[in-house]
Amino acid sequence: MTDAPNDQTLREMAAHRGFKLVKSRRRKIGAGDYGKYGLTDGSGKPLLGVSDEGLTASLEDIEIFLRKSATSTWKASADAMPSRRASPRRAKATAHQMVEPAVRPRSKRSTGQTPRSAPKIAVKPTPMPTSVPLRIRTARSADAAGVVALLRQLDKVTLDKRGVVKNLERVKKAGGGTLLAVLEGIIGCCSWALIPTLQYGLIGRITVLIVDEGHRREGIATALLDATTKGLRDTGCARIEVMSDIAINNAHNFFRASRFEQTSYRFARAIDAKA
Repeated sequence: MTDAPNDQTLREMAAHRGFKLVKSRRRKIGAGDYGKYGLTDGSGKPLLGVSDEGLTASLEDIEIFLRKSATSTWKASADAMPSRRASPRRAKATAHQMVEPAVRPRSKRSTGQTPRSAPKIAVKPTPMPTSVPLRIRTARSADAAGVVALLRQLDKVTLDKRGVVKNLERVKKAGGGTLLAVLEGIIGCCSWALIPTLQYGLIGRITVLIVDEGHRREGIATALLDATTKGLRDTGCARIEVMSDIAINNAHNFFRASRFEQTSYRFARAIDAKA
């Protein structure tokens, strides 16, 4: 916290967490709780700095509480996630490995002769399926169908294969790039653009980072982010930004855990072609 917080910024942070920032109504310096603040939940229940004598918290106190609350929420969410289920292939292979072939010996007959030993039957072991390693590689036009299936998991995305091919080429011509995470198929995608800015110079902006619903919380997003960060560093970017859908809370927590800080709000609207 290098800059002193202002009450408007903290009011928005509190609202994002479902809280409400309360400010003293005193207008005279030194009178009562002048210049003090408090924090309540959505129903008005006091959380911090609210007492019978008035408000007692400073803006710095409010900021520390909100940041700790965000961190605690992310950790609780991560701890509550069930452990990843074993893949059906691995479970099947394990069960097969536990079954040992057996040969039922013939019953012995009393013939007076020395019984011969049972014939040995050679059992050829069944080969175990090998696990497919995760690959991070550059997207190609031939990947359009897999990318479409992935992007359709985002809200309001109706892109088809032709649109993906066109946009991949546009991103490439603009100096950006797109990486894919591949197992037996495409399970993740990360695309970025290079943005020249007056205040920061050249920055790398991640425009989409998505992992297939069936493979989330397996480290796929982190692998994509690490590969993208290395590529941007090699390009000369000293700063990286990310665009995160405001409706996907888990994505926000992932970026906070990856040491991203919320530095601004992004506003967007469609351009009317007829205007």
